[in-house]
Amino acid sequence: MDGTIRIVGLALFTLVLSACGQGAVNATSTSLPVSEFPGGPTPDDPADDMVDKSQAVGFYSSGSLIGASNLPLESFAHLKIFRPRNRGWGTQTLVNTIVNAATAFRKQFPVGDRVQIGDMAAHEGGQLASHASHQNGLDADVAYLKANFKERNPNLIGDHGFEEVFVSGGKVTTNFDTTRNWFLLKEVVLRKNIGRIFVDPKIKQLFCDRNLAVDSKATLAVRTEVLRRLRPYPNHDDHFHMRIACPSRSGRCVGQEEPPAGSGCTSIEMVSFDEHEL
Repeated sequence: MDGTIRIVGLALFTLVLSACGQGAVNATSTSLPVSEFPGGPTPDDPADDMVDKSQAVGFYSSGSLIGASNLPLESFAHLKIFRPRNRGWGTQTLVNTIVNAATAFRKQFPVGDRVQIGDMAAHEGGQLASHASHQNGLDADVAYLKANFKERNPNLIGDHGFEEVFVSGGKVTTNFDTTRNWFLLKEVVLRKNIGRIFVDPKIKQLFCDRNLAVDSKATLAVRTEVLRRLRPYPNHDDHFHMRIACPSRSGRCVGQEEPPAGSGCTSIEMVSFDEHEL
């Protein structure tokens, strides 16, 4: 639900330290201008030897997909799961975003479960069962990384979702790999074309509390930008939902407003249904 990203200009930001010494980014912080943001390059352009014919049409929850690209089934960095569903389609920009982020992440963390991708879109987009969005090739569901490193069987249909829930009794479970999940989410945001990433509210709170502890080398502005993109929404305790902006080549794509400036950590409130699906 995003248009071409226009990241907010320079602004003052502050750092709040929790009583236990873990860093919490203040909600009044804003993001770096794109010219100063690390990472990338922005995966809007295909490789020199690739012709990108993909087009996102319409809105995330009311759209279609033309000339779809298929996410490769696996690499050293990622694994496509729920394969019998045949929902591994998207714009070439979405495919590039996933592959580039997974590759950068895997180079940093070569041991453990790979980045596991669930539903993206149907070959021609449109309505998917159990989803309101995922219609125009700009959305993807991604499994959280596990402390026990276990990968899902990619050939299971997915009737029971991602198999493991990571929030129980109001707390994030011990099998949620906080460090690796943070760095994966950061690599996704570093592609510079991410509009929103929907996560469980308790998982957002965990990262608000622990972002400095797990990523002390990152600047405050980078950590704030990652947190800004994490939008708390129910039913995202077993996976996160990443959504990219309209690619520059998709002239008929209808985008979504940018999320508010700042980390959103002062008050973790679930975003509206309208922000997630409409």
